[in-house]
Amino acid sequence: WDPVTDVGSSSLKHYAVYLDDGITAPVRSTTLLLDGVAQTSQFFSQLKEGHIYRISVAAVNGAGEGPVSERLTLIASDYPSAPNNPRVVFQSREQIDIEWEPPQFRGAAGMSGYRVFSNNGNDGECCPHLIYDGGMRASTLY
Repeated sequence: WDPVTDVGSSSLKHYAVYLDDGITAPVRSTTLLLDGVAQTSQFFSQLKEGHIYRISVAAVNGAGEGPVSERLTLIASDYPSAPNNPRVVFQSREQIDIEWEPPQFRGAAGMSGYRVFSNNGNDGECCPHLIYDGGMRASTLY
């Protein structure tokens, strides 16, 4: 996250970082000070693969803790979730154009593009064929 620019009349002590899974009470941790500067990142370990986590941050100065940021919702996974809202935008005998929205969760490794598959039309289960593998972007015509 970006550091706060207005810490009030007291100097910034650290950031409070909250992590919860939507079921249990949030776990509060504080960021470290390195050379008197509050760090703007936090490492969480022992997360459960596939579980959803919510994270928020607040700045803390001599007067206390400030307002908490909007919650960021993530899934503990190296892989992104499926793209949203795939749809046909044009269809002819020679061509089919499709669009989709980016996935809600991009995975720990980030995303470098999309893979587009086709099949023979039998309930989408038979014979998937990779027809494109590359740096495509959601909502872009190819």
